[in-house]
Amino acid sequence: MTKLELLYAQKSEKFGEVCAVAARELGYGELSTLSVEDRIRVEHEAKQYMEQWEETVEMTTSPTIRLMTPL
Repeated sequence: MTKLELLYAQKSEKFGEVCAVAARELGYGELSTLSVEDRIRVEHEAKQYMEQWEETVEMTTSPTIRLMTPL
């Protein structure tokens, strides 16, 4: 397995973990028991979690982004 394939496998595994958290937070329970429609909803929610995380990390680590204040 190449390094790139390993990274994709790790990404997929981590997304599965995020989906499991999203399923629990949405009240669905375990991923393995979900219908196709419910799994799509959970994956959509997990993608939103990841986008929010990316935005938060960008806001806190990017030197080019400065928060605007009323002053």
